[in-house]
Amino acid sequence: MENGGYLLSIGRFVGYKRHDIALDVAGALGLPVVVAGRGPLEREIRVHAERTPGASVVVSPTDEEVRWLYRSAAATIFGALEDFGIVPVESLAAGTPVVALDDGGALDTVAPHVGVRAPSQAVDMMVAATEKLFADAPTPEACQEWAGRFSAEAFDQQILRWAAQYVS
Repeated sequence: MENGGYLLSIGRFVGYKRHDIALDVAGALGLPVVVAGRGPLEREIRVHAERTPGASVVVSPTDEEVRWLYRSAAATIFGALEDFGIVPVESLAAGTPVVALDDGGALDTVAPHVGVRAPSQAVDMMVAATEKLFADAPTPEACQEWAGRFSAEAFDQQILRWAAQYVS
């Protein structure tokens, strides 16, 4: 495990973001974890973090703190099921690999060479995926290169290619 040696879960403190998964994975693996964000479930997340050794909660991090958290984490745990989910892309852009659910937007954003997708949100599945990631961790450069596929420039180029092909 590299970088700051902690797992990161970041995003709005709402139920479907599943910050509880990152806390439980960290607890099962005996690793520190940082949960960062803000929202209506802050109290519940703090209580869960207090029961998880090595857990800390960062409320309303600044943009610079978010960048530092991503860059310093050993891995980002993304337990949410989302249509896209910007968290994996932001993590990869910072050079940090991702453990995500094998569903939703993660099917497109978390490739096997930059992360591991777990078959379900069950903690044991996410633990196994995290262990697999650490057994063969991708390089920060590979993560950043993959994240480039989701940049504004890449989007603009894809739109122009599509328009040239289909618009006469």
